[in-house]
Amino acid sequence: MCNDNGSPQTVVVLAQVKGITGIGGSRNIIDITNLDSLVKEKAAGLQDPGNGQFDLILDPTNAGHELLETLSTQTTNATKQFYLGFSDGTAPPTLTGNTLTAPTTRTGVSFRGFIKQYQRDFAVDSVIMVKCGVEVVSLPVTTIKA
Repeated sequence: MCNDNGSPQTVVVLAQVKGITGIGGSRNIIDITNLDSLVKEKAAGLQDPGNGQFDLILDPTNAGHELLETLSTQTTNATKQFYLGFSDGTAPPTLTGNTLTAPTTRTGVSFRGFIKQYQRDFAVDSVIMVKCGVEVVSLPVTTIKA
């Protein structure tokens, strides 16, 4: 995740993520059936980039976890750049100015989004978990390892 509202801008790693779902979204379908139609007629609508969900084991001393909590309480437009790196490499993205660049030695998905959910879950005989929701506001871009 990119902390691009401050100076200097930094790439912040979200540690202890257990899983991520929902990145990619779907396209709306417009019904254009009319009285002359012999079958249902449809047209493709706008792409909705969706919303991602992820669970992580809370570490209150982790900079990424602190940033998530801060972003969840902001009332202004707090969109951030996100990069989800695949396990075919370990290189992080780089940040130049406000531009997050994916590494060429790792497959990954990048997008912009804002934190829409930050929920702590407490249970007996368990670590504290956080459920996070990210509303994706740009089409995810996949980069393939070179």
